[in-house]
Amino acid sequence: MKALSKLFCILLMLCVITSCSDKEKINASSATAETESEITVSSGNKIFSLPYFKDDSLNPYSAKQSLNFHINTLIYDSLTALDENFNVENIIADKIEIDGVNVSIKIKSNLKFSDGSDLTLEDIRSSYNTAKNNSFYSQRLKNINKFTVNKDVIEITLNNPDRFFSKNLNFPIIKGGSCDDNAVGSGRFVLNVSENKTYLSQNENSIREKGSIKEINLVSVQKYSQLSDKIKIGNVNFAYYNSNKDSAASSNTVEIHTNNLLYMGVNSNNKFLSNENIRKAVSLAVDRKFVMDNIYANLGNATAKPFNPLAKDLKTSLKIDLFDTKKSEEVLSTIGISVKNEEGIFLDFEGNTVSLKILINSDNQKHIKIADMLKNDFEKLGIGLEVVMQPSAEYKNNINNHNYDLFIAEVKLTPNNDISELISYSKLNSFVDDGTLMQGYNSFMLSELECEEFETYFDMKTPFVPIAYLNKTAECSRSVSGVKVSTEYDVFYNFSNFKIN
Repeated sequence: MKALSKLFCILLMLCVITSCSDKEKINASSATAETESEITVSSGNKIFSLPYFKDDSLNPYSAKQSLNFHINTLIYDSLTALDENFNVENIIADKIEIDGVNVSIKIKSNLKFSDGSDLTLEDIRSSYNTAKNNSFYSQRLKNINKFTVNKDVIEITLNNPDRFFSKNLNFPIIKGGSCDDNAVGSGRFVLNVSENKTYLSQNENSIREKGSIKEINLVSVQKYSQLSDKIKIGNVNFAYYNSNKDSAASSNTVEIHTNNLLYMGVNSNNKFLSNENIRKAVSLAVDRKFVMDNIYANLGNATAKPFNPLAKDLKTSLKIDLFDTKKSEEVLSTIGISVKNEEGIFLDFEGNTVSLKILINSDNQKHIKIADMLKNDFEKLGIGLEVVMQPSAEYKNNINNHNYDLFIAEVKLTPNNDISELISYSKLNSFVDDGTLMQGYNSFMLSELECEEFETYFDMKTPFVPIAYLNKTAECSRSVSGVKVSTEYDVFYNFSNFKIN
């Protein structure tokens, strides 16, 4: 009996060994195109994974791919960060004082890089010198005239006053300003690279809130088109890559707030558009809700105001109509434009039809749909509208040279929502007035004018026509919970809430 039991145990062990061997062969066969990290994830272990391009850098100042670029916010801290409402949180900075064009910054004490070395003002100055010459960060730092370190304080002199300048101080701080791929940071995680694995481990020296995820696998991808499938099967748990809301039936999406403004540029040198009442009438004739509902799937916020409606510190009680053709007609009648020709188009004092041309990028299908809507609504109102569609290069060239009456465009504004180029004669718009609007804007940026007061003046002048601030989405696997809305400036701002189930 004992011999039979012994024989049975040996046979059972052989079956288990054979079964394991066959399973390993299947896994090895099915994973030939994947990395070792992905095999670990697919085995059922609760490991959080992010996609990245292996051949690209993870240094924030040299990364070319957006996936790699966004990972840097986990590795490197900045002086400030923005929450989902574009409010400023001091990270490395302890106190920021802004007085006109003068900014002073004190940093928190006893700050450490992930390697245990001290984070100093010299590291910040070195990082600033790198950031100001970087194509991504230079725009938000261009207002800096002088950046100096004086004992324990950073002193900045601006070219123009900016009450919201601290929002622009979210450039990464790296040790010694190094541009190496493994440059040391002080962020929530540390980059680890070995022969078989690239991953992030929690930085014990971080001053940020720590969550339940201690380690992040970095999974190599070759194309953005691979991401949706990798999220569905769980090889990747989160990706921000401008996906559509319905792109992955087996995944969740979370909205990412941006400062991307969809607007209509206005050439005030046009004989009609030089009149602020006609510009106001044109703005009232734009059906912003239709644009968001039918063209952008409500991914964003329609607005007739100049600032992002999601920015908590820029919210006011002032109401500016999103769409009102009746009021548009009333505005036109106040300047004597009320008579229409047989085609239903308004006539000016000289008997000429009130007609405009709008420039559209023929490579942008959404903008073409907006133009079709505008043509229909404008002509119903009584304003003739000719749609001029041009390929991207020609379209951009004509905008740069101010060869248009109107045009549709999108612009990514800096974190502080700077609209100075949109209310002036620039590559973003062709507005010219007596200078009083810019004076009002400067007074607002000096805190001498409240936001609602400036918005009221903006509504009267209508230097450009805001349509919406557009948002995007990030995609998450079903195994991830606790993902919250954030801004594009740090899609992992709320990472301490993320959980892998």
